Amino acid sequence: MRRAALSAILLCAALLCAACTTAPTPPPTPAATDATAAATTTTASPGELAPRRVKAATLPSDALAAMGAKEVAPEVPWTRWGLPTPCVTPRPDSRDEFGYYINHNRSWEGSDYVVHHLVTWFKKGDGTTALTRIRTHAESCRQYVEPELSGSDQPITVTAFDLAPEPGTDAAYGFCEGNDTFSLCWALLSRGDLMSITAVGGIPYQDESIGILLDLVPAAADLLVKA
Repeated sequence: MRRAALSAILLCAALLCAACTTAPTPPPTPAATDATAAATTTTASPGELAPRRVKAATLPSDALAAMGAKEVAPEVPWTRWGLPTPCVTPRPDSRDEFGYYINHNRSWEGSDYVVHHLVTWFKKGDGTTALTRIRTHAESCRQYVEPELSGSDQPITVTAFDLAPEPGTDAAYGFCEGNDTFSLCWALLSRGDLMSITAVGGIPYQDESIGILLDLVPAAADLLVKA
């Protein structure tokens, strides 16, 4: 009897001990599935990213500080919004010519020159297509008349200069336009859906304008590649 009672006590104690044992930790809640994560993650479209990219690829406001040039507002609307179309008269609407685009620009003024830098994102096509179109225009004539650009009816002479693509860029092209009272030189770079345009005007001697451009192009190319 005593042995049976002891066995019963031990069995009861064992059951009570089992009853008071901490319940096992429930498995962690499963993480959200890839489908759920994808549904709650917003991915910006190229068009939404474009304003930030063109701004990031534009030379900073102090880029010409060492040359004594200060940032100024663009003098005329086309230097802010338009793209160059040499040899084409009258000057076409840039979006009719190149399709929809978004750009950002800055301008600087030195003692006897002005610098413009414009970076453009193209919704369709790419920067090299736009660059090639501008090059085709520039090579289609030796002279043309455009009073809106030069301020006179005197023919504008168009000449190209050597500009090699910078590392990481897709294409490059340089050309100058000028007459006795007007001079403007351009350096164009492309990468993907972006094009970078640097222009120097006001200096009567184009060699000086080209020299300033060649000093600025590496920095412009570096920003273009990173954008």
